[in-house]
Amino acid sequence: MHPLLRHSLFIASLEAAVQIFGLTYPGTRLDFPDPDVAFQLGSALDFIVEQFADANVALIEFDEVHASPIIPGPTGIVEQRLSRSARLRDMKARIRKECPHADFDEISFEAHRRIIQEHEAARQMPASLASRRPHIHARSFVHAMEGIRKRLKTLAGQADAPATVRAEFDRFELAFPRLKHGRDSEQHRDERERGKASERGRERQIIPHPIVNDEISAPVGGFVIGALKGRRYTITGPDGALAEIEVSAASMTRAQEILQSILDAFPWRGPKRFHPGF
Repeated sequence: MHPLLRHSLFIASLEAAVQIFGLTYPGTRLDFPDPDVAFQLGSALDFIVEQFADANVALIEFDEVHASPIIPGPTGIVEQRLSRSARLRDMKARIRKECPHADFDEISFEAHRRIIQEHEAARQMPASLASRRPHIHARSFVHAMEGIRKRLKTLAGQADAPATVRAEFDRFELAFPRLKHGRDSEQHRDERERGKASERGRERQIIPHPIVNDEISAPVGGFVIGALKGRRYTITGPDGALAEIEVSAASMTRAQEILQSILDAFPWRGPKRFHPGF
């Protein structure tokens, strides 16, 4: 492995460290006698590297929101809830003065509506939306990693690909054993919400596996639909077992090592180049 790749790069910012995972192309283009083969294999490698970059971006965005408070202001969860409660209470009091004959439900509805308007005017995302950001970036991470897995699988089956590709694809599967199941369920969340999975165009009922851990106690089985516990994105797979994907630098490092080994296995021409560019 190239010395630069033994460590990811860190770019310090005022908010958080940005961790960038690089890959080295050993050359500028593949060296195959048949230009069509070189183009097809090169395009596949470029797609895989782009998916890896997407996973890196998703991780950077995830780290930023994961380490930050949901909304500016008090940093603790309890403090944030108390602050929101006080804001809602004050808004209700103002509305009650304006409309003394309004009932409780009307005042509550109008208070929520006005607070959201204030968020919009201040260009500030309300907590109910901001809290979704880690989930969005985690799902993007899972999507990109599954894109790598799927393309590696097809690349490993191509006759002109080095044998190393098959071996490294198998290593990728071992490193992320439940990735396919997690991505399948993420793609078909509507089915999982109903406890269903599709096979050959026909729906079947999923029998969920028992779940007993620090957060969930469902000894007779239960469904988890896109839960985020720390860095672990969890969803019930089509086989009824949980699929957990860790959104972390460790996951990126494992993928980085595998992809670099694949790039190194191909014959190349021209000077080496580093990805991403700047």
